[in-house]
Amino acid sequence: MLPMAPRQSRKLRLAFVGQPWDSVVPGLEQSSIPVWISQVAPRLADSFDVKVCALRHRRQHAAACCRGVRYRRFSPAPDRCLQAALRRLRRRNGGGLPAFASTFSHLGYSMQGAAAMKAWRCDVAHVFNCTQFVPVIRALNRHTRIVLDMRCEWLTQLDRDLMARRIAMADAVVACSDYLTGRARARFPELADRFRTVFTGVALDRFSDSPAHSRTDRNGEPRVLYVGRVSPEKGVHVLLDAFEEVLRRHPRATLDIVGSTNPCPREFICALSDDPKVAALACFYDGPGYAAHLDGRAASLNLRPHVRWLGTLPYEQVGEHYRSADVVVNASFSESFGRSLIEAMAVGRAVVATRVGGSPEIVEDGKTGLMVEAGDSRAMADAICRLLAHGQLRRSMGRAGRRRAAAMFSWDSVAQRVARLYEEIHASQR
Repeated sequence: MLPMAPRQSRKLRLAFVGQPWDSVVPGLEQSSIPVWISQVAPRLADSFDVKVCALRHRRQHAAACCRGVRYRRFSPAPDRCLQAALRRLRRRNGGGLPAFASTFSHLGYSMQGAAAMKAWRCDVAHVFNCTQFVPVIRALNRHTRIVLDMRCEWLTQLDRDLMARRIAMADAVVACSDYLTGRARARFPELADRFRTVFTGVALDRFSDSPAHSRTDRNGEPRVLYVGRVSPEKGVHVLLDAFEEVLRRHPRATLDIVGSTNPCPREFICALSDDPKVAALACFYDGPGYAAHLDGRAASLNLRPHVRWLGTLPYEQVGEHYRSADVVVNASFSESFGRSLIEAMAVGRAVVATRVGGSPEIVEDGKTGLMVEAGDSRAMADAICRLLAHGQLRRSMGRAGRRRAAAMFSWDSVAQRVARLYEEIHASQR
């Protein structure tokens, strides 16, 4: 049960502010933040008056209600010309603050959201990643408490003084891993008390290996699975190199790749990182594109008959692919958390993951999975083959992973933690 809101004449009014490029449609979520909102918001609806601000696509109504949560969607039209102008200005100036972090980035969206919150008399605003929205919301909502939720490393990669000013306008800053929280506290020691870690959750009922969720018949083929965005920082090219070696030892093995083939923009990760391995991934943005590179790589390594590119799937269908897998691999060079890891563990599957970002907080090396260094295809192949060859080890890691997922990463626990945070900051004095 969620903690009850403080005794008062009405529920606290809570507004989630999604990213202006995400579609938040209950039941059709794909990326991590829409999934987070769609899982947490209904869990809070009994104790809070919950609204969601999100991007409006064609054929969508501006207002809707689902599972006790009201959705208010805003047209992207006011921002189209402004975003193009910001990109041209940055190219002309040859650097500086990335367009996506500019004070004017998606200003139409943030102003529509801020005005709606003022009309709602919003008590708490929960903003995802877009630090430039914080001063806009604060300007129109003086008494609203603001939670800034960061699922990336932008606070520690963008201009320090600008980020410090935006953080100071927020009442709390949430990060999805201790890795992100620790880096932020080290960069902003004067604001360290604002930072909290709240892990991402997993739907334990949907991602399970219960008899009601029987595994797909695979005709005895060892199956390796990747779930995530097909983007350079996710290391799918390294996974293909590793899988070439896996096939030498397990000739009937197959690799399923589930996820969008629209790569993360270069300026979001590769252009900002101080990790040379991540910065070097910028080369994949030249030429025909990352997906075309991967297809060519698969052809040159004779992998095409063994690799299935499944593309983007509805969230509710992904669980079946976890259940049909023997090993789930996350090959990332950069990872704030690693949602596919907790989903695989919830289903009871052993994982192979790279030792980057928040992943070591999820995977217990040697107990729930195996960890390797990012970019090391040989070590990745060895780890995958070790698990494929030892069923008892694979199953014991899967059971341990399920226990860990249930203990640490349930959506109920996520909702409880943020509910306590909302009540805490609402009761405090600015």
